[in-house]
Amino acid sequence: MFADLKCAIPRSINKGNVSYTSRTYRSTVNYTCEEGYSLMGPSYRVCRGKGQWEGADPSCGKLGNFNPFP
Repeated sequence: MFADLKCAIPRSINKGNVSYTSRTYRSTVNYTCEEGYSLMGPSYRVCRGKGQWEGADPSCGKLGNFNPFP
């Protein structure tokens, strides 16, 4: 049923890296930040049954320079 389902190409994140090998159902996309930056949000997301990545895009914030309560 979900064999042909694909999620969109994951968005890039500023000062970070996005890696994945597939965009099919149950595939994962992984996020990391450049040195000196910290990941805010999930380090990975999973392609779900509606063809969407679960959760929200993470971002990278400069270490010691971000507000967790915007």
